[in-house]
Amino acid sequence: MGGGGGNDPTTADFAGDRLLMSEGYTLVWSGWQGDLARGNGRLSIDLPTARNADGSPIRRWIMTEYVLYEPASSVSLSWDRGNRGFEPYMPVEESMPYARLYERIGLHAPPKLIARHRWSFTTSDTGGANARPSKVDVCLSSGFATDRIYQLVYEARDPLVNGIGFAATRDLVSFLRYNTMRDDPLVSRSGTPDAGAGSPIRHTLAFGSSQSGRFLKDLIYQGFSQDVQGCIVFDGAIPKVSGSRRQFNNQEFSMPSRFSTSVESHYYPGDEFPFTYATLTDPVSGRADGLLARCRAHNTCPKIMHWDSGTEARAVRASLVTTDPLGTHDVELPDDVRVYYLSGTQHGPDAQPERGFCQQLSNPLEYVETQRALLLALQRWVVDDVAPPVNRYPRISDGTLVPPMPQDGVGFPSIPGVRYSGKVNDKMLRD
Repeated sequence: MGGGGGNDPTTADFAGDRLLMSEGYTLVWSGWQGDLARGNGRLSIDLPTARNADGSPIRRWIMTEYVLYEPASSVSLSWDRGNRGFEPYMPVEESMPYARLYERIGLHAPPKLIARHRWSFTTSDTGGANARPSKVDVCLSSGFATDRIYQLVYEARDPLVNGIGFAATRDLVSFLRYNTMRDDPLVSRSGTPDAGAGSPIRHTLAFGSSQSGRFLKDLIYQGFSQDVQGCIVFDGAIPKVSGSRRQFNNQEFSMPSRFSTSVESHYYPGDEFPFTYATLTDPVSGRADGLLARCRAHNTCPKIMHWDSGTEARAVRASLVTTDPLGTHDVELPDDVRVYYLSGTQHGPDAQPERGFCQQLSNPLEYVETQRALLLALQRWVVDDVAPPVNRYPRISDGTLVPPMPQDGVGFPSIPGVRYSGKVNDKMLRD
Protein backbone atom coordinates (compact mmCIF):
# COMPACT_ATOMS: atom_id res chain seq x y z
CA MET A 1 0.00 0.00 0.00
CA GLY A 2 2.82 2.38 0.83
CA GLY A 3 5.38 1.17 -1.67
CA GLY A 4 7.43 -0.83 0.86
CA GLY A 5 7.61 -4.52 1.59
CA GLY A 6 9.77 -7.41 2.69
CA ASN A 7 10.03 -9.46 5.86
CA ASP A 8 11.97 -7.05 8.06
CA PRO A 9 9.72 -4.34 9.58
CA THR A 10 12.68 -2.82 11.45
CA THR A 11 14.04 -1.11 8.32
CA ALA A 12 12.93 2.25 6.95
CA ASP A 13 12.51 0.80 3.45
CA PHE A 14 9.88 -1.58 4.79
CA ALA A 15 7.58 1.37 5.54
CA GLY A 16 7.76 2.72 1.99
CA ASP A 17 6.26 6.19 1.79
CA ARG A 18 4.61 5.72 5.21
CA LEU A 19 1.08 6.29 3.95
CA LEU A 20 -0.43 4.01 6.58
CA MET A 21 1.57 5.49 9.45
CA SER A 22 0.59 9.01 8.42
CA GLU A 23 -3.05 7.89 8.57
CA GLY A 24 -2.58 6.69 12.14
CA TYR A 25 -2.40 2.94 11.52
CA THR A 26 -0.69 0.43 13.75
CA LEU A 27 0.40 -2.48 11.55
CA VAL A 28 0.22 -6.03 12.87
CA TRP A 29 1.18 -9.26 11.10
CA SER A 30 -0.13 -12.59 12.34
CA GLY A 31 1.39 -16.01 11.59
CA TRP A 32 -1.27 -18.59 10.74
CA GLN A 33 0.21 -21.07 8.23
CA GLY A 34 1.41 -24.25 9.92
CA ASP A 35 3.08 -25.91 6.91
CA LEU A 36 5.40 -22.98 6.24
CA ALA A 37 9.06 -23.90 6.67
CA ARG A 38 11.05 -21.88 9.17
CA GLY A 39 13.77 -19.44 8.12
CA ASN A 40 14.28 -16.57 5.67
CA GLY A 41 12.27 -14.22 7.83
CA ARG A 42 9.02 -16.12 7.32
CA LEU A 43 6.24 -15.47 9.81
CA SER A 44 4.85 -18.83 10.84
CA ILE A 45 2.97 -20.53 13.68
CA ASP A 46 3.68 -23.60 15.81
CA LEU A 47 0.72 -25.97 15.71
CA PRO A 48 0.03 -29.33 17.36
CA THR A 49 -0.58 -32.53 15.45
CA ALA A 50 -3.94 -34.22 15.78
CA ARG A 51 -4.05 -37.68 17.40
CA ASN A 52 -6.62 -40.44 17.70
CA ALA A 53 -8.64 -40.61 20.91
CA ASP A 54 -6.31 -43.33 22.25
CA GLY A 55 -3.24 -41.19 21.54
CA SER A 56 -2.10 -43.14 18.51
CA PRO A 57 -1.02 -41.34 15.30
CA ILE A 58 -3.65 -40.51 12.70
CA ARG A 59 -2.83 -42.10 9.34
CA ARG A 60 -4.59 -41.54 6.04
CA TRP A 61 -3.94 -41.95 2.33
CA ILE A 62 -3.64 -38.49 0.81
CA MET A 63 -2.85 -36.99 -2.59
CA THR A 64 -0.32 -34.42 -3.65
CA GLU A 65 -0.11 -32.98 -7.16
CA TYR A 66 2.65 -31.53 -9.35
CA VAL A 67 2.78 -29.34 -12.43
CA LEU A 68 6.33 -28.43 -13.41
CA TYR A 69 7.50 -25.32 -15.26
CA GLU A 70 10.78 -26.95 -16.21
CA PRO A 71 11.86 -30.61 -16.45
CA ALA A 72 13.18 -32.25 -13.29
CA SER A 73 14.41 -35.65 -12.17
CA SER A 74 12.87 -35.43 -8.70
CA VAL A 75 10.25 -33.33 -6.93
CA SER A 76 9.45 -32.68 -3.29
CA LEU A 77 6.32 -34.05 -1.63
CA SER A 78 5.59 -30.46 -0.63
CA TRP A 79 5.09 -29.31 -4.25
CA ASP A 80 7.52 -26.52 -3.51
CA ARG A 81 7.03 -24.55 -6.71
CA GLY A 82 9.11 -21.40 -6.52
CA ASN A 83 11.10 -22.69 -3.52
CA ARG A 84 8.78 -20.94 -1.06
CA GLY A 85 9.40 -23.44 1.71
CA PHE A 86 6.45 -25.70 2.52
CA GLU A 87 6.71 -28.70 4.85
CA PRO A 88 5.03 -31.88 3.55
CA TYR A 89 3.29 -34.57 5.57
CA MET A 90 5.70 -37.42 6.21
CA PRO A 91 4.84 -40.79 4.66
CA VAL A 92 4.27 -43.92 6.75
CA GLU A 93 7.40 -45.95 6.05
CA GLU A 94 5.80 -49.39 5.83
CA SER A 95 3.28 -48.06 3.30
CA MET A 96 5.78 -46.37 1.00
CA PRO A 97 6.10 -49.42 -1.33
CA TYR A 98 2.34 -49.22 -1.96
CA ALA A 99 2.24 -45.56 -2.92
CA ARG A 100 1.02 -44.77 -6.43
CA LEU A 101 2.08 -42.17 -8.97
CA TYR A 102 -0.22 -41.10 -11.82
CA GLU A 103 0.12 -38.78 -14.80
CA ARG A 104 -2.49 -36.96 -16.89
CA ILE A 105 -2.13 -35.14 -20.20
CA GLY A 106 -4.45 -32.24 -19.59
CA LEU A 107 -6.89 -31.38 -16.87
CA HIS A 108 -9.72 -33.66 -18.00
CA ALA A 109 -7.65 -36.58 -19.25
CA PRO A 110 -7.97 -39.87 -17.32
CA PRO A 111 -5.09 -40.59 -14.93
CA LYS A 112 -2.55 -43.16 -16.08
CA LEU A 113 -0.75 -45.25 -13.46
CA ILE A 114 3.05 -45.09 -13.69
CA ALA A 115 4.67 -48.47 -13.07
CA ARG A 116 6.16 -48.67 -9.58
CA HIS A 117 9.62 -49.68 -10.81
CA ARG A 118 9.88 -46.41 -12.78
CA TRP A 119 9.84 -44.17 -9.72
CA SER A 120 11.11 -44.19 -6.14
CA PHE A 121 11.26 -42.18 -2.92
CA THR A 122 14.65 -40.68 -3.71
CA THR A 123 16.18 -37.38 -4.70
CA SER A 124 18.69 -36.97 -7.50
CA ASP A 125 20.74 -34.46 -9.40
CA THR A 126 19.84 -33.24 -12.87
CA GLY A 127 19.52 -36.16 -15.22
CA GLY A 128 18.74 -38.63 -12.47
CA ALA A 129 22.34 -39.11 -11.34
CA ASN A 130 23.40 -39.78 -7.75
CA ALA A 131 19.99 -40.87 -6.46
CA ARG A 132 19.75 -40.74 -2.67
CA PRO A 133 17.02 -42.21 -0.45
CA SER A 134 14.51 -39.63 0.75
CA LYS A 135 11.20 -39.60 2.60
CA VAL A 136 10.19 -36.23 1.17
CA ASP A 137 11.14 -36.52 -2.51
CA VAL A 138 10.01 -38.58 -5.48
CA CYS A 139 12.27 -39.43 -8.44
CA LEU A 140 10.99 -40.55 -11.85
CA SER A 141 13.50 -42.48 -13.96
CA SER A 142 12.41 -40.81 -17.19
CA GLY A 143 12.15 -37.40 -15.51
CA PHE A 144 9.12 -35.24 -14.80
CA ALA A 145 7.90 -33.41 -17.92
CA THR A 146 6.28 -30.00 -18.18
CA ASP A 147 3.27 -31.20 -20.23
CA ARG A 148 1.88 -33.52 -17.57
CA ILE A 149 -0.08 -33.30 -14.34
CA TYR A 150 1.35 -35.74 -11.79
CA GLN A 151 -0.52 -37.09 -8.77
CA LEU A 152 1.12 -38.99 -5.92
CA VAL A 153 -1.05 -40.98 -3.52
CA TYR A 154 0.67 -42.07 -0.31
CA GLU A 155 -0.19 -42.84 3.32
CA ALA A 156 0.71 -39.91 5.57
CA ARG A 157 0.69 -39.42 9.33
CA ASP A 158 0.37 -36.66 11.96
CA PRO A 159 -1.94 -34.00 10.46
CA LEU A 160 -1.42 -30.46 11.71
CA VAL A 161 -4.41 -28.69 13.28
CA ASN A 162 -4.15 -25.84 10.78
CA GLY A 163 -7.56 -24.47 11.71
CA ILE A 164 -6.01 -23.05 14.88
CA GLY A 165 -4.57 -20.36 12.59
CA PHE A 166 -8.06 -18.82 12.41
CA ALA A 167 -8.37 -18.73 16.21
CA ALA A 168 -4.81 -17.40 16.63
CA THR A 169 -5.47 -14.48 14.30
CA ARG A 170 -8.81 -13.73 15.93
CA ASP A 171 -7.41 -13.85 19.46
CA LEU A 172 -4.36 -11.70 18.68
CA VAL A 173 -6.43 -8.91 17.14
CA SER A 174 -9.09 -9.16 19.86
CA PHE A 175 -6.38 -8.89 22.53
CA LEU A 176 -4.82 -5.82 20.95
CA ARG A 177 -8.21 -4.22 20.47
CA TYR A 178 -9.98 -4.90 23.76
CA ASN A 179 -7.37 -5.66 26.41
CA THR A 180 -6.87 -2.87 28.97
CA MET A 181 -3.88 -4.25 30.87
CA ARG A 182 -0.28 -3.11 30.51
CA ASP A 183 0.74 -6.44 28.98
CA ASP A 184 -0.82 -5.12 25.77
CA PRO A 185 2.05 -3.28 24.02
CA LEU A 186 -0.39 -0.82 22.49
CA VAL A 187 -1.58 0.17 25.95
CA SER A 188 1.87 0.33 27.55
CA ARG A 189 3.33 2.46 24.73
CA SER A 190 0.35 4.73 24.15
CA GLY A 191 1.32 7.17 26.91
CA THR A 192 -1.95 6.51 28.70
CA PRO A 193 -1.26 7.06 32.41
CA ASP A 194 -4.07 4.77 33.51
CA ALA A 195 -3.79 1.18 32.32
CA GLY A 196 -7.54 0.85 32.69
CA ALA A 197 -8.10 3.49 30.03
CA GLY A 198 -7.86 0.74 27.43
CA SER A 199 -6.20 0.30 24.09
CA PRO A 200 -5.83 3.31 21.82
CA ILE A 201 -7.11 1.13 18.96
CA ARG A 202 -10.57 2.29 17.89
CA HIS A 203 -11.09 0.38 14.64
CA THR A 204 -9.48 -2.65 13.00
CA LEU A 205 -9.08 -3.38 9.29
CA ALA A 206 -7.89 -6.74 7.94
CA PHE A 207 -5.96 -7.08 4.69
CA GLY A 208 -4.91 -10.23 2.87
CA SER A 209 -3.52 -10.63 -0.63
CA SER A 210 -3.81 -13.82 -2.69
CA GLN A 211 -3.29 -16.73 -0.27
CA SER A 212 -3.79 -14.57 2.82
CA GLY A 213 -6.83 -13.05 1.09
CA ARG A 214 -8.33 -16.53 0.81
CA PHE A 215 -7.45 -17.13 4.45
CA LEU A 216 -9.13 -13.89 5.50
CA LYS A 217 -12.29 -14.73 3.57
CA ASP A 218 -12.40 -18.22 5.10
CA LEU A 219 -11.76 -16.80 8.58
CA ILE A 220 -14.88 -14.67 8.22
CA TYR A 221 -16.87 -17.57 6.73
CA GLN A 222 -15.87 -19.89 9.58
CA GLY A 223 -17.17 -17.38 12.13
CA PHE A 224 -13.87 -16.06 13.48
CA SER A 225 -14.83 -12.42 13.03
CA GLN A 226 -16.42 -12.85 16.47
CA ASP A 227 -14.15 -13.34 19.50
CA VAL A 228 -14.79 -15.62 22.47
CA GLN A 229 -16.53 -12.80 24.34
CA GLY A 230 -18.91 -12.33 21.41
CA CYS A 231 -17.35 -9.03 20.26
CA ILE A 232 -16.61 -8.08 16.67
CA VAL A 233 -12.93 -8.53 15.72
CA PHE A 234 -12.62 -6.70 12.40
CA ASP A 235 -14.58 -3.61 11.37
CA GLY A 236 -13.44 -3.87 7.76
CA ALA A 237 -11.72 -6.45 5.58
CA ILE A 238 -10.01 -6.44 2.19
CA PRO A 239 -9.54 -9.87 0.57
CA LYS A 240 -7.40 -8.98 -2.43
CA VAL A 241 -7.06 -11.15 -5.59
CA SER A 242 -8.70 -14.18 -3.97
CA GLY A 243 -11.33 -14.81 -6.66
CA SER A 244 -14.02 -17.24 -5.54
CA ARG A 245 -11.67 -19.41 -3.48
CA ARG A 246 -11.33 -19.90 0.24
CA GLN A 247 -8.64 -21.95 2.02
CA PHE A 248 -7.63 -25.60 2.51
CA ASN A 249 -7.04 -24.93 6.20
CA ASN A 250 -9.68 -26.52 8.40
CA GLN A 251 -9.70 -30.15 7.29
CA GLU A 252 -7.77 -33.22 8.37
CA PHE A 253 -4.41 -33.30 6.57
CA SER A 254 -5.11 -29.79 5.31
CA MET A 255 -2.47 -28.11 3.15
CA PRO A 256 -2.79 -24.30 3.33
CA SER A 257 -0.21 -23.94 0.56
CA ARG A 258 -2.49 -25.79 -1.87
CA PHE A 259 -5.01 -23.95 -4.01
CA SER A 260 -6.89 -24.52 -7.23
CA THR A 261 -5.49 -22.85 -10.33
CA SER A 262 -6.52 -22.99 -13.98
CA VAL A 263 -4.60 -26.26 -14.41
CA GLU A 264 -3.63 -27.89 -11.13
CA SER A 265 -5.00 -28.81 -7.71
CA HIS A 266 -8.66 -28.92 -8.74
CA TYR A 267 -9.37 -31.76 -6.33
CA TYR A 268 -8.43 -30.03 -3.09
CA PRO A 269 -10.94 -28.50 -0.62
CA GLY A 270 -11.17 -24.76 -0.14
CA ASP A 271 -12.68 -24.00 -3.53
CA GLU A 272 -16.34 -24.89 -3.18
CA PHE A 273 -19.76 -23.41 -2.38
CA PRO A 274 -20.40 -20.82 -1.04
CA PHE A 275 -18.59 -18.48 -3.39
CA THR A 276 -20.30 -15.16 -2.73
CA TYR A 277 -21.15 -12.89 0.18
CA ALA A 278 -24.92 -13.18 -0.29
CA THR A 279 -26.68 -16.28 1.03
CA LEU A 280 -27.75 -18.49 -1.89
CA THR A 281 -28.97 -22.04 -2.41
CA ASP A 282 -26.47 -24.36 -4.08
CA PRO A 283 -28.14 -26.01 -7.11
CA VAL A 284 -25.96 -29.10 -6.68
CA SER A 285 -26.30 -29.89 -2.96
CA GLY A 286 -29.43 -27.89 -2.17
CA ARG A 287 -27.59 -26.29 0.75
CA ALA A 288 -28.15 -22.61 1.56
CA ASP A 289 -25.06 -20.67 2.65
CA GLY A 290 -22.99 -17.54 2.11
CA LEU A 291 -19.62 -16.19 3.14
CA LEU A 292 -21.26 -13.87 5.69
CA ALA A 293 -23.94 -16.26 6.99
CA ARG A 294 -22.24 -16.96 10.34
CA CYS A 295 -21.25 -13.40 11.18
CA ARG A 296 -24.72 -12.19 10.15
CA ALA A 297 -26.21 -14.41 12.85
CA HIS A 298 -24.09 -12.65 15.51
CA ASN A 299 -23.92 -9.14 14.02
CA THR A 300 -20.13 -9.32 13.75
CA CYS A 301 -19.59 -8.92 9.99
CA PRO A 302 -16.90 -6.51 8.85
CA LYS A 303 -17.48 -4.17 5.94
CA ILE A 304 -16.00 -5.93 2.92
CA MET A 305 -13.98 -4.59 0.00
CA HIS A 306 -13.27 -7.44 -2.41
CA TRP A 307 -10.62 -6.67 -5.06
CA ASP A 308 -9.84 -8.90 -8.05
CA SER A 309 -7.53 -8.46 -11.03
CA GLY A 310 -7.92 -9.75 -14.57
CA THR A 311 -6.06 -12.92 -13.58
CA GLU A 312 -8.83 -13.94 -11.19
CA ALA A 313 -11.43 -13.68 -13.96
CA ARG A 314 -9.52 -16.26 -15.99
CA ALA A 315 -7.84 -18.50 -13.43
CA VAL A 316 -9.83 -18.20 -10.21
CA ARG A 317 -13.48 -18.10 -11.35
CA ALA A 318 -13.97 -14.58 -9.99
CA SER A 319 -17.39 -14.34 -11.65
CA LEU A 320 -18.80 -16.71 -8.99
CA VAL A 321 -18.34 -13.92 -6.45
CA THR A 322 -21.09 -11.92 -8.17
CA THR A 323 -23.30 -14.54 -9.90
CA ASP A 324 -25.30 -17.61 -8.96
CA PRO A 325 -23.29 -20.89 -9.03
CA LEU A 326 -24.52 -21.74 -12.54
CA GLY A 327 -23.64 -18.33 -13.93
CA THR A 328 -27.17 -17.57 -15.12
CA HIS A 329 -27.81 -14.26 -13.36
CA ASP A 330 -26.17 -11.57 -11.25
CA VAL A 331 -26.39 -11.75 -7.46
CA GLU A 332 -27.52 -8.78 -5.42
CA LEU A 333 -24.61 -8.10 -3.08
CA PRO A 334 -25.22 -7.03 0.54
CA ASP A 335 -25.04 -3.31 1.32
CA ASP A 336 -21.91 -3.80 3.44
CA VAL A 337 -19.97 -5.41 0.57
CA ARG A 338 -18.15 -3.74 -2.30
CA VAL A 339 -16.58 -5.65 -5.19
CA TYR A 340 -14.07 -3.93 -7.46
CA TYR A 341 -12.63 -5.52 -10.59
CA LEU A 342 -9.24 -4.05 -11.56
CA SER A 343 -9.63 -4.46 -15.30
CA GLY A 344 -6.63 -5.24 -17.48
CA THR A 345 -4.31 -6.02 -14.56
CA GLN A 346 -2.56 -9.16 -13.36
CA HIS A 347 -2.47 -11.01 -10.04
CA GLY A 348 0.92 -9.52 -9.25
CA PRO A 349 2.14 -7.10 -11.93
CA ASP A 350 5.80 -7.42 -12.89
CA ALA A 351 7.83 -4.24 -13.16
CA GLN A 352 9.47 -5.75 -16.24
CA PRO A 353 7.22 -7.65 -18.70
CA GLU A 354 8.15 -11.33 -18.93
CA ARG A 355 6.85 -14.18 -21.03
CA GLY A 356 7.23 -16.88 -18.38
CA PHE A 357 5.00 -19.83 -19.29
CA CYS A 358 2.41 -17.65 -21.05
CA GLN A 359 1.83 -17.04 -24.73
CA GLN A 360 2.28 -13.29 -24.44
CA LEU A 361 4.37 -10.94 -22.34
CA SER A 362 3.03 -10.18 -18.88
CA ASN A 363 1.23 -6.89 -18.31
CA PRO A 364 3.14 -4.52 -15.97
CA LEU A 365 0.09 -2.29 -15.41
CA GLU A 366 0.08 -1.39 -11.72
CA TYR A 367 -2.95 -0.69 -9.58
CA VAL A 368 -1.34 0.41 -6.32
CA GLU A 369 -2.78 3.93 -6.62
CA THR A 370 -6.29 2.48 -6.91
CA GLN A 371 -5.68 0.28 -3.88
CA ARG A 372 -4.50 3.24 -1.79
CA ALA A 373 -7.58 5.27 -2.70
CA LEU A 374 -9.90 2.38 -1.92
CA LEU A 375 -8.20 1.70 1.41
CA LEU A 376 -8.84 5.27 2.49
CA ALA A 377 -12.42 4.89 1.25
CA LEU A 378 -12.82 1.81 3.44
CA GLN A 379 -11.37 3.74 6.37
CA ARG A 380 -13.95 6.50 5.92
CA TRP A 381 -16.69 3.89 5.52
CA VAL A 382 -15.75 2.25 8.83
CA VAL A 383 -14.92 5.36 10.86
CA ASP A 384 -17.35 7.95 9.50
CA ASP A 385 -19.96 5.77 7.74
CA VAL A 386 -19.22 7.51 4.44
CA ALA A 387 -20.23 5.14 1.65
CA PRO A 388 -17.37 4.14 -0.70
CA PRO A 389 -17.66 4.09 -4.51
CA VAL A 390 -20.37 1.83 -5.90
CA ASN A 391 -19.53 -1.69 -7.03
CA ARG A 392 -17.51 -1.92 -10.24
CA TYR A 393 -17.39 -5.37 -11.82
CA PRO A 394 -18.59 -7.14 -15.00
CA ARG A 395 -22.28 -8.09 -14.98
CA ILE A 396 -24.43 -10.49 -16.94
CA SER A 397 -27.28 -7.97 -16.99
CA ASP A 398 -25.41 -5.30 -18.94
CA GLY A 399 -23.43 -7.63 -21.22
CA THR A 400 -20.01 -6.96 -19.67
CA LEU A 401 -19.80 -10.51 -18.24
CA VAL A 402 -20.10 -12.96 -21.11
CA PRO A 403 -19.16 -16.57 -21.99
CA PRO A 404 -15.63 -16.89 -23.44
CA MET A 405 -16.89 -18.45 -26.65
CA PRO A 406 -17.55 -17.63 -29.39
CA GLN A 407 -14.63 -15.27 -29.79
CA ASP A 408 -16.59 -12.61 -31.65
CA GLY A 409 -19.20 -12.69 -28.87
CA VAL A 410 -16.51 -11.61 -26.43
CA GLY A 411 -15.24 -8.95 -28.77
CA PHE A 412 -11.66 -10.24 -28.76
CA PRO A 413 -10.09 -9.29 -32.12
CA SER A 414 -8.16 -11.61 -34.40
CA ILE A 415 -4.51 -10.66 -33.91
CA PRO A 416 -1.70 -12.28 -35.94
CA GLY A 417 0.42 -14.50 -33.70
CA VAL A 418 -2.11 -14.49 -30.86
CA ARG A 419 -4.14 -17.63 -30.19
CA TYR A 420 -7.50 -17.14 -28.50
CA SER A 421 -8.43 -20.40 -26.76
CA GLY A 422 -11.62 -19.46 -24.92
CA LYS A 423 -10.88 -22.15 -22.35
CA VAL A 424 -13.04 -22.24 -19.24
CA ASN A 425 -11.53 -22.94 -15.82
CA ASP A 426 -14.39 -25.20 -14.82
CA LYS A 427 -15.11 -26.26 -11.26
CA MET A 428 -14.64 -29.86 -10.18
CA LEU A 429 -17.27 -31.44 -7.95
CA ARG A 430 -15.39 -33.02 -5.05
CA ASP A 431 -16.96 -36.11 -3.49
